[in-house]
Amino acid sequence: MHSIPAPNLASCPHSSRATSLLSLIELPISREVDGEIEMYLRGGFKNILEQQGFPQLLSSWPTDNNIRSLVKAAAGLFSHPFPSYEP
Repeated sequence: MHSIPAPNLASCPHSSRATSLLSLIELPISREVDGEIEMYLRGGFKNILEQQGFPQLLSSWPTDNNIRSLVKAAAGLFSHPFPSYEP
């Protein structure tokens, strides 16, 4: 699966070997989910801090600017943030 234009990846599902094994589903990109992405990231970072024994950092890390940058980088693709904070 890929979420950005990548000609070599985009052509792979159309090869004769792959067509019998794969389905191509194009997902729309929408900024409407930015709030959900932000909530997901904040919850994930909170879990990391609590699990690692640093709950005192909850008010200062990550910063709002850090979160906004990650949400912007996700570009409306909800699957992008997950690897951004996976320990």
